[in-house]
Amino acid sequence: MRLINVVGSVFTGRVVAASTSMATAVLVSQFMGPIGKGEFAFLTMSAGLLAQVLGLLAGPAVVYLLPRGSRPSMALAGFLSIGALAVLGFAVSWVASSAGVRPAWWSVDLGLLGIVVTTSSYAVLLVYASGRVVSSAWLTAAQPALLLLLLLAAYGNGRQELDLLVPALALSHALPGIVAMAILAGSRALQGSLGWRSVASAGGSLAAFGLIVQIANLMQFLSYRVDFFFVRHYLGVSSLGVYSVAVNVAEAIWLVPTAVATVLFSMVANAQSSIRMHEHVVQSARASFVVAAVLVIIACSLPTSLWSILFGAGFDRVRFALVALSPGVTVFAPGSVVASYFAGTGRFRVNAGASAVGLVVGLVGYALLVPRLGIVGAGLASSVAYIATACVLLRAFAKETGIPVRPLDLRRLLASIIWVAAQGVSAGHKTEGISPASPKVRAW
Repeated sequence: MRLINVVGSVFTGRVVAASTSMATAVLVSQFMGPIGKGEFAFLTMSAGLLAQVLGLLAGPAVVYLLPRGSRPSMALAGFLSIGALAVLGFAVSWVASSAGVRPAWWSVDLGLLGIVVTTSSYAVLLVYASGRVVSSAWLTAAQPALLLLLLLAAYGNGRQELDLLVPALALSHALPGIVAMAILAGSRALQGSLGWRSVASAGGSLAAFGLIVQIANLMQFLSYRVDFFFVRHYLGVSSLGVYSVAVNVAEAIWLVPTAVATVLFSMVANAQSSIRMHEHVVQSARASFVVAAVLVIIACSLPTSLWSILFGAGFDRVRFALVALSPGVTVFAPGSVVASYFAGTGRFRVNAGASAVGLVVGLVGYALLVPRLGIVGAGLASSVAYIATACVLLRAFAKETGIPVRPLDLRRLLASIIWVAAQGVSAGHKTEGISPASPKVRAW
């Protein structure tokens, strides 16, 4: 009963986060068109990538380690690692700029935004690791809600420059982080002895466990977002704006799986593995698959004209990319639940291996399909990468527990992928180019 109540609360928070994120996507698309949406997507992706790098030692491993060590030392070690990596990052950036080899997408503002995002995320993660799952879910939901309010205020005053996005993103991340620190300070979550030796020991534990975890997360993040680089490079910012909307919808479909996975991660991390826990994982994985399949069918059934009405002129091709993403979105739903089991038991190498497989499959797919099929090819490549990752996770779980998770018939899955590929080729021939709006946008 407790699991159902917590899942319900977390799910509500996820619904709020997904709803406000989608509203932000609609807002940016309507005011700035495909070009502005593409720049917005690339900016948020770049900030997220920096946060993954800066959080190499301050990641989800703390959920597993915090109940098993000195809590204040573990928290301080994580924050110190973020600061150290930030200093190192700016030093590397300065050297690269002096040598004339700095990436075109890098800027000091982006680096500062990455620090804010990473620090705030770690503070919220500490709230989660201390057992306050519901509080952390609502703090996470507050960020997209704040961003939506800030952009509404800016657009209401006639401001549509992309330069506004950096301070808006920074403020929307900083405020939940401040609240998270207040929660931790006002509770007994981080009580305990604090000394430099214990901090050093905690840093060693974070390095031993956290590095593997964050590498897994980094590979997973890249498998989710490396397609943005390929779409932007081969097809341009406008096509990225259209494709990013399909990705936003696909991630909204994962509401139930991510809510269940979030709760399971905390429960498994604070309990010993048992047959009953294994059964919870299997039941949750199967339910997540069914819910994701139903939502995918509904989303893919929406007419093309509706996407143009919701997001504005130039977004009529969203449906084709979403259809291409649909098999992978469905199959990955139970995979994400099983991944939470391995994370909660400290088996981070399993998740890292699965993410690596998905990333390699995705890179090959993007290189082959994006130049030929456009955003439909990007969707197909992502879909196959999601399926590869899920298959590795489900097979590892079945091998360890002896409980197979068979949410689908592989022959039907293969048939659906072939059908999607055929639809994608047909869509690619029928839709040539898009008609982006002409907003007042300056490339970020």
